[in-house]
Amino acid sequence: MSERSNEIAAAAMELIIESGGPLPTVRQIAARSFLSPAAIYVHFPNFDAIVESVRVLALESLLGVIEEAEPASPRDGLATLAQWIIDNPALTVASTTACVTDECAKLFNACLVASGGDEADPRLIRLAVQLCAPAPMLIDEFGYGPEQLESYLASLGGPLSMVSAQPPIEVIHA
Repeated sequence: MSERSNEIAAAAMELIIESGGPLPTVRQIAARSFLSPAAIYVHFPNFDAIVESVRVLALESLLGVIEEAEPASPRDGLATLAQWIIDNPALTVASTTACVTDECAKLFNACLVASGGDEADPRLIRLAVQLCAPAPMLIDEFGYGPEQLESYLASLGGPLSMVSAQPPIEVIHA
């Protein structure tokens, strides 16, 4: 991405943080970036590409936090993830709003490895992202703190292990 594209994505991320999670409009992003809405599309082919850039920035932030924490085990990594979600609920919402691309899957795998775990199949990552989507609601509506959120995240291992044991759908229908 170009430097200007990064600036636009950063402006979109700021708007998401300020609004508490809802995605901004192209007009809002353009105004924050001191551009016209049409100029945004010089740097991005569509709105989904902007959202994807925000997701990448959020995951890079998460990776930096995990690497800084130097967790000794995946469980320690969950504690770091839980705290990051509590600190960045709006970014969590933005990160789970659409399907995960290959670039995001690579960043998630980098987070897993930094947490002391093994890389995961991109299909599992997509499912894990969707299962993490309710986390900000658990914080806001039910008052989850770091320990409760960590327990919730740890409980996702069961559904994920069941999916990893299943063959791809193409094999089932062959």
